[in-house]
Amino acid sequence: PFKPIVYRLNFIRYNPGQHPGARIRIPFKTMNEDRCPALKEGGWLLQLQYSLPVFATGETIPDYLMIDLRGKTVGSKVQVSELYLNEGLSLRTKQGRPTE
Repeated sequence: PFKPIVYRLNFIRYNPGQHPGARIRIPFKTMNEDRCPALKEGGWLLQLQYSLPVFATGETIPDYLMIDLRGKTVGSKVQVSELYLNEGLSLRTKQGRPTE
């Protein structure tokens, strides 16, 4: 049954197209755990980060970023370069600047 429960509500000032954009963090979700050899061999997922700091300048902001575990072996790492960023998203550096 449907229950009107709000799990998360964030208000930010957001003007689409404005550079560098809104400073936000987008959480991760994993997929294809059943196709991950490392998990099948008894390995486990050590998640050091739970969200990615980005600047958003597009019309839509995704609810989450998907991490594909398909084909990952024991000792494999997921790099930020493997993630698909929607149009209008750019990574934030430690200094808080957008990457080009």
